[in-house]
Amino acid sequence: MAEPGYSTVPYPGLPPMPPPVDYPDRKRKVPGWLAPAAVVAALVVLALLLGFLTKNSGVSHRPSEAKIEQTIQGYLDAMAKLDIVTLARNAGCGLYDAVRDKDTDDTIVRANAQQFVNTFGTATVKSIDKIVYFSEYQLKVLFTATSQKRKDAPQGQAELLINDGKIYVCSAYMRGSNAF
Repeated sequence: MAEPGYSTVPYPGLPPMPPPVDYPDRKRKVPGWLAPAAVVAALVVLALLLGFLTKNSGVSHRPSEAKIEQTIQGYLDAMAKLDIVTLARNAGCGLYDAVRDKDTDDTIVRANAQQFVNTFGTATVKSIDKIVYFSEYQLKVLFTATSQKRKDAPQGQAELLINDGKIYVCSAYMRGSNAF
């Protein structure tokens, strides 16, 4: 027991606060290189995704000038050989195989092909002068061709359609001469 007049508490009031303690710096849980690496990885994934979507949308599948020239030359060769099925398939822009009565199509392309042969004989694409894209699937081509029966090199126009990976010459004619 305490003596009278003495308290068990060394001084009245609350005891003083201890001096502040310096806490160590908090260690980072995430390494400093991880955030930039995550940003780079996200950009790579985004670039791959956009590349995949663009590749599969057809935008990047525009045919080359050489492929366009080859397609038009194939059409001109079919005209010279009177290859009615190839011409009708092209004139139908991909619909020919679904058409039940092909007689009308065949008659029209036969008449055009005969007129072409009478006027030009055979024709060879000399150059592609201009290509205008209406959409990713449809284009118009201005080309120059030489022919067996004519001394000049007339220009021609062809409208092409890309469908299911095939290129169709839906219509073509030589400028300043008989249409074919």
